Amino acid sequence: MRPGAREVATPERPLAISEAIYRTLREQIVTLVRPPGTQLSDKNICAEFGVSRTPVREAILKLAEEELVVVRPKSGTSVARIRPAMLDNAQFLRKAVECAGMCDLRRVRLADRHELHRILSEQEREVDASEPGRFYALDDLFHRHLLSITGHAEAWAAVHRTKAQLDRVRYLAVSNRERKLRVLDQHRRIAEAVEDEDPQRAREALAQHLTDSFRAIEEAAKVFHAYFENS
Repeated sequence: MRPGAREVATPERPLAISEAIYRTLREQIVTLVRPPGTQLSDKNICAEFGVSRTPVREAILKLAEEELVVVRPKSGTSVARIRPAMLDNAQFLRKAVECAGMCDLRRVRLADRHELHRILSEQEREVDASEPGRFYALDDLFHRHLLSITGHAEAWAAVHRTKAQLDRVRYLAVSNRERKLRVLDQHRRIAEAVEDEDPQRAREALAQHLTDSFRAIEEAAKVFHAYFENS
């Protein structure tokens, strides 16, 4: 595999064990199944996945690089608390990249229009779901597809790498029905502007949506202050 290439799972080449463990643990950390401060035992994780310690340690090291876990030789490994500075940086990057992408909005293909409608329809069905996980995943899919429509699909990887800390608080911010309805309405406004092929209106609607989302995240951070460093 060439340097920098991403591993892709296929029937002939299944996803590496360490990568599968990493993805599972990362999702659990982001969705707060394993909240900040939770101790992570290599032994327990090995038993959970039925593997040796080597792939578990590889997964833990990868999570540590993203500052999602803290590894202390004498104290063991735990889920990292959220750093406010990283939260600010993630907000800055996300708004800069996504809004800049809207400036390149041109002709919107029929297939892209159908995909926007499909995502919004699924989100609407998830509004009353007791767990916000699926609504949250569709939110990511919507924003990822916007970048794809504007020809900047690869930029999502950069956003994804830096927003793990943001995601943990964002997950809390979309957990109630009123907030979900607000997000859905804003997504519809963005989609309408995109379908009208109006880059300025799309950019303004997206900027307003992200600003409102960040405000909700800041409010959630005040409530769940124990999840943050130096709280």
